[in-house]
Amino acid sequence: MGTPIDRRRIAVRVTPDALRQVKAGHPWLFDHSITSLSHEGASGDLAVVFDADRKFAAVGLFDPASPIRIKVLHHGRPVTIDSEFWWQRLNAAAERRVPLVAPDDTTGYRLVHGENDQMPGLVVDVYDRTLVVKLYSAAWFAHLRAIETQLTLLLHPERIVLRLARNVQHPEWSDGDTLLGTPPDGPVMFLERGLTFEADVVSGQK
Repeated sequence: MGTPIDRRRIAVRVTPDALRQVKAGHPWLFDHSITSLSHEGASGDLAVVFDADRKFAAVGLFDPASPIRIKVLHHGRPVTIDSEFWWQRLNAAAERRVPLVAPDDTTGYRLVHGENDQMPGLVVDVYDRTLVVKLYSAAWFAHLRAIETQLTLLLHPERIVLRLARNVQHPEWSDGDTLLGTPPDGPVMFLERGLTFEADVVSGQK
């Protein structure tokens, strides 16, 4: 059993149209679609969406600074957001990329592609033994260390570098920080279909 994530939970009610979209798998809930909150939440708190019968509909990350107020992680049956949840999400993403890396001629690829892998606002790129975690929402800061732990267990990287979208800031972490291992001393080399490329993982294109 996974370790529970110590975050406050916000009970959320949304408009009927937004509820239909979330139940159909839409990954976002906008601020104007929220009709009530049980309390004012902090960035990264877990927002639990209920229907008119008070039944669980979805759960996501609360982002009070963004018009996309909730990044939906899961819809359908109730689920616990814990270390096992993150492991399953990351492992599922890795399995989907197996065809890319199975021939052993590719060591650079996108492991997690945000909404496509049911992790809205989070991107993870692999450059050989270096991972780059990019955040497009401040809501992910509260879960960053948990993601780092599961990525380390999954891929055993040499280092993990943090990148931040231009509109994402944090008082402790900055764009280009090294979360795990030693900072790179230059571009990182990787293979793509047998061809060698290099990536500036610290200050490259954002």
